[in-house]
Amino acid sequence: MDNLTPSLKKIIDNENRLDYKNYDLEGMKKILALLNHPEKNFPSIHIAGTNGKGSVAHLLNKIFSISGYKTGLYTSPHLIDYRERIKIKNRLISLTKLNLYLKKITDLSQKNNLTSLTFFDLSTALAFKYFSDQKIDIAIIETGLGGKSDSTNLIEPLVSIITPISIDHTTLLGENLGQITTEKAGIIKNKNIVITSNKEPSILKTIQKKVLKFKGQILVPEIDFKSKNIKSNRSKTSFDYELKTGSGKKRIKNLTIKQPGNFQVANSLLAITTALLLKKRFPLLSLKHLKKALSSWKIPGRLETLSHRPKIIFDLAHNYEACLESLKFISHNYPQNKTYLIFSILKDKDYRSIINLLVASKIPILYLELEDKRALKISGSKYEKFFLKIIKQPKSLKKELLKISSRDSTLVFIGTARNYKIAKEVAAEIKIN
Repeated sequence: MDNLTPSLKKIIDNENRLDYKNYDLEGMKKILALLNHPEKNFPSIHIAGTNGKGSVAHLLNKIFSISGYKTGLYTSPHLIDYRERIKIKNRLISLTKLNLYLKKITDLSQKNNLTSLTFFDLSTALAFKYFSDQKIDIAIIETGLGGKSDSTNLIEPLVSIITPISIDHTTLLGENLGQITTEKAGIIKNKNIVITSNKEPSILKTIQKKVLKFKGQILVPEIDFKSKNIKSNRSKTSFDYELKTGSGKKRIKNLTIKQPGNFQVANSLLAITTALLLKKRFPLLSLKHLKKALSSWKIPGRLETLSHRPKIIFDLAHNYEACLESLKFISHNYPQNKTYLIFSILKDKDYRSIINLLVASKIPILYLELEDKRALKISGSKYEKFFLKIIKQPKSLKKELLKISSRDSTLVFIGTARNYKIAKEVAAEIKIN
């Protein structure tokens, strides 16, 4: 990972743990107790799911920040700088504060023999303590992976959001949708408001069962909230919103987002619904602020255009459904361009299905083998034949892209956040007039 302090570099990322199924939250409970339970000192919104967590988190952060609230945002992974994970009012935690908090937390963990704490545990404890000390008005908290056993799952949120669930991290979360949904639904708490965009009956049934058990309230798409009149082009999407209320229906017309991809409408609905439900608690939230947040909403790394000649796009889609949406966007918006995919993926992903999907698109694919023990190696495997070229060094990638690109080419980096820095460097170096 880039831009980590020496102390952070010594900590193993929780996703590298091979025994995640046996992981529990005891270590997190102990470190938070030693920190005097900072997680209890601020209201929060908790977000789990497979796709869209980061998009919803960034939009909610935008809505609350624009409305004047001191908003904490905790997301993962980062693209270049670790501090992207921890923000207040869109400002990264300072390097000085990061080191101070990290030293305090690591010293506490070592003194109390909390050797089981993972990279993500320590990051989460750090974020919670920082948010507490800064006396934020609300925190938007994205799970790392999973839900029930996620390091973030010790907060008592005002609202729990569950974005679309699909097959991902099968070696860690479960081999089928039922197991994965049970894990993700683990963020649901007693008398919780739960908002989900899941429509698939078996997934929805599992979530509803959990909400019923905890005597909560659930809002689901098409029944409780919906979008209408969606119109989109390459640069923006407009739609109408409708929420079912006790007294009837609340309608908001002509909302506009400039974030690419029709799928972002579904993510927008989750954030809009959450904001409307929390308006009594946060009276500064207004329709004016909501519209402003939507129209200025940007998500780093999600169908992000890095360069125009050639068109270079980075998308951190790393599972089947997200990659499918990316391909739809590319084929719809750039059908005439000569397109190339630059693809890398981690071996704990559902890489077989993703490779089959990308190959079926008939778009030429260059595979970049990352120097990362979690990365899938293609050289010498049965998949090698599907790729235009296997590339083992970023410098070699730049040379290859210079050879094959023209000013009308579209180069799409896809599959992992680890390629973001490489994509930025390529965009800075490849300019065709």
